[in-house]
Amino acid sequence: MRVLHGMENRHLRFVGVWILLQLICLCLWSPLQVKAAQMDGDEVEVVEANSYIECLQSPTSSAYTNLVLFVDFSDTVVHNHSTYSANSCFKANGNADITYEMFNGTDHEGNVNNKRGLVPYIYNVSYGMFSVKNIFPQYDSTTNTMVPYVLDGTAAYYKENPTTMVDELMQKLDNDIAAKNLIGDSVLSHETSGVLDNLIIVTGCAGSSLDDPFGGITYHLGGGSFTANTGITYTVGSFNIIPESGAYLGVSGSGVIIHEFMHSIGYPDLYCNADTTGYRPIPVGIWDIMSSVSANVQYPLAYMRQYISGWLNLDTVTTNKTGYQLVAASSTDSTNKNQQAVILRTPYSDSEFFVVEYRKKEPQYTDRGGYSYNYDTKIPGSGLIIYRIDTKQHTNISGAPYMVYIYRKDDSIGASGYEAGNASDIYLDGSCLSFESGITSYGCADASKGLEDGAIIYSDGTNSGIVISNVGSASSNTISFDISFHNVNQDTYWTVVTDGRTAEKTKLLSSCMASNGDMYYVQTAYSDAGGETKLYKERDGIWTEISSAPESYNTLLTNYNNELYMAYIDSSGYLMLVRYGNNSWSTVYRSDVKVTEFDMSSNTGGIDLVFNGTMYSGVYNYHYSNGSGDLSMIESPSSTWYAGPCVTSVNGDTYVVYRDFNHGNALIIKTLKNNAWVSVNAVYNSDLFFVRGDGTNLYLVLQETEGLNVYKKNTENPSMGWSRIGGCITAETPVSWDMLFDKGVPYIALSYTNYSEVVTLQDDSWKRVGNKIALSNVNNLKMYMYNNDLYVTYKDNTTNHTVLKKYPIADNDDTQTTENTTEQPEDIPTPIIVESEPMYRLYNPNSGEHFYTASVGERDYLVFVGWNYEGIAWYAPKSGNPVYRLYNPNAGDHHYTLSAFERDYLVKVGWNYEGISWYSSGTVPLYRAYNPNARAGSHHYTTSQNERDYIVKVGWKDEGIGWYGIK
Repeated sequence: MRVLHGMENRHLRFVGVWILLQLICLCLWSPLQVKAAQMDGDEVEVVEANSYIECLQSPTSSAYTNLVLFVDFSDTVVHNHSTYSANSCFKANGNADITYEMFNGTDHEGNVNNKRGLVPYIYNVSYGMFSVKNIFPQYDSTTNTMVPYVLDGTAAYYKENPTTMVDELMQKLDNDIAAKNLIGDSVLSHETSGVLDNLIIVTGCAGSSLDDPFGGITYHLGGGSFTANTGITYTVGSFNIIPESGAYLGVSGSGVIIHEFMHSIGYPDLYCNADTTGYRPIPVGIWDIMSSVSANVQYPLAYMRQYISGWLNLDTVTTNKTGYQLVAASSTDSTNKNQQAVILRTPYSDSEFFVVEYRKKEPQYTDRGGYSYNYDTKIPGSGLIIYRIDTKQHTNISGAPYMVYIYRKDDSIGASGYEAGNASDIYLDGSCLSFESGITSYGCADASKGLEDGAIIYSDGTNSGIVISNVGSASSNTISFDISFHNVNQDTYWTVVTDGRTAEKTKLLSSCMASNGDMYYVQTAYSDAGGETKLYKERDGIWTEISSAPESYNTLLTNYNNELYMAYIDSSGYLMLVRYGNNSWSTVYRSDVKVTEFDMSSNTGGIDLVFNGTMYSGVYNYHYSNGSGDLSMIESPSSTWYAGPCVTSVNGDTYVVYRDFNHGNALIIKTLKNNAWVSVNAVYNSDLFFVRGDGTNLYLVLQETEGLNVYKKNTENPSMGWSRIGGCITAETPVSWDMLFDKGVPYIALSYTNYSEVVTLQDDSWKRVGNKIALSNVNNLKMYMYNNDLYVTYKDNTTNHTVLKKYPIADNDDTQTTENTTEQPEDIPTPIIVESEPMYRLYNPNSGEHFYTASVGERDYLVFVGWNYEGIAWYAPKSGNPVYRLYNPNAGDHHYTLSAFERDYLVKVGWNYEGISWYSSGTVPLYRAYNPNARAGSHHYTTSQNERDYIVKVGWKDEGIGWYGIK
């Protein structure tokens, strides 16, 4: 139930190793196997209790070991429970079988009895990929009883001192020869040497009272150790506390044991605590065991089993589908497990998406009238459930925004501004789509509609435009439905160029774009990821490490005269400007004073640095051009605090803005004229601002009382004052920003606490460009323009990844804007609607094959099993001539072709036809080359003439153009 963290979960590494062992035949794997193929109506056998017998009879040495200890306290040693059920008490003489049943699913002799026990449950929901071995060192075989250790303190005392309880229990165990003999030579630590895989402590309750101070709870605090007979000393890491009152005497049964154990292997709580008004939202309800616990155990949601443990690999769908079919979770086995749910994504968000899953309510009783031990007997109904996943969140327990939210009829927005999570419909069948429930469609294509209108929404309330319709009957083990996507924004989305994983734990980031469109990044990793600072180049989603870079805590990167320059504050506090060339960095400038803040801009006229001295005293400018630099003082050092210096250039002139902290943050603007800094009149005050310039105008963006405003001044006519343009952009306060101009049109990138956007001036007001560029907290936001594409790049603070996205801007044929009284350009670019999808390129280092796919799920799965992701290869149209995909099961090779004749011939000689992968249309050729010496990866496809020419030069055969792409 509750989870208290003292260190990172350790289970993920173990689970990853476990899964990789299952996937050792990497080169012979066909990626089509992870796609959710259309299912026929054949029924699938239900996984019965005996599916885990083999695991129980011969547990492998790699089974995850769970040490189970029973404890009484000074106030819980009465073993009566007469008011309830004495036979249910774990302490009842001759009645250890109830413990074995809830933990092992058997009696003490190993006879299979209950598939709802911990061991069979984990084995079944993981499809045999994960097994648990319970050890009961306190078991007395002569009396068939669990004999608890009795501690000296009260239950309430150990509630407040859980690590003390663990320490004392480990001391008891260390002195218990009989208990250590029962443990024998069992391996208790498979993941981290000497750390117990897991410990479960069952706490007793006194007399007929069910009062229990603990409740089900999981700790990741650690503490306490004992030495086994093998001589290995084991230390406690994660441990669960299971109350006797819930598992043995209440209604929770094995459900609470399973719930708490799953915390130990990384599963979060999906229920919510009550809010400040006492209202408790129900985002998931009884659909997942991590949300609702009882003896009638249910499956975890399919996506959670994929995300946390890697037990599933669900397909991802991004285009319309008719007659799509899923298999009920209760009817899946290892052969069709990936067909119980499907992920739905739109380009609107990288961090949020939706899952459709088929769940079937199982009968509570068997045909013979006995009690059923199947899962999902107590779910609300049978049919499809639709839920949103927000990867920025890590639990539901603290309330909205939710990590997982299941949609339901008559939904509404609550006082929190997020889904109210009303219980009435989710506990009935209002969250269940099927012919029988009467709900055969969900979602809304109208962009103006929201949650109250039945729309499937993102966490910020935006309608996804996804509609699930024509849902069929849930009477069989498969169900069919239609999926449709609607571009609710009516314009182009920002598309991901790269979600860079070069430094997965990026701490600091700076970027710049070269004149040919190459992106350069200086990234500093967190200390637990090495802490190194490196220079990278990115092109078309492919990352290249160039060199190490100087370490700093504040870095800016720029491109001047086609060379890279980096400004930073070194470890001694001095400002450095360095240039990269001949595979090394050389110093251009080092300040004579220690620096508190700085800014940098560059253009064809040179590089400008503006900085203040220690304690915000003095303001300086360093101008570098063509190999030489000049330092000038803007403000002499004084007791006044000059903060936030910002620099830009307008028509070759340098402009600097900073604020006077001692005088109400009054903004000071100066420009260099005839080697002297002169003031530019301004009457603004703000502690948040930045400045940019286009050909003739100076733009000042600043946070004022009402919100974020933009002011403009024509530098060619100094007598003209400042004018506000476009009205207030937003009342929110940005945390990161940037600004640029395209043919006189301003674009501003803004990052707020929970989302980011780009706005432009249109009809004398600021309008968002496309969708929100991020739905998470980001910083180091920068914006660039190249070949009529607008680019934004940033560090995602949720994933610590470097992200680059782009948006197409219409070409205005160099039409010049005309100034008018409202300072509004005549022409505003109209977004281009591009019906295309990215094609991802991966490389198998074992076989040498390059692989191409439009499926995000397929891409991520291949990366997971060892393939190298090489970025976006091209953009394919969503219609046109089909490109067929085939697989050679003997060579482990894929082939792609426009030719139906070639497809049919390859099938005839033994290749497997895997359907249409994408379409051919457009003007960008995909060159095809053949390696006569390769067994796998014998064909290669690329948009790069240079790459084609190179591999032809080294022995490949040029086979012309394979097909065409959009870009």
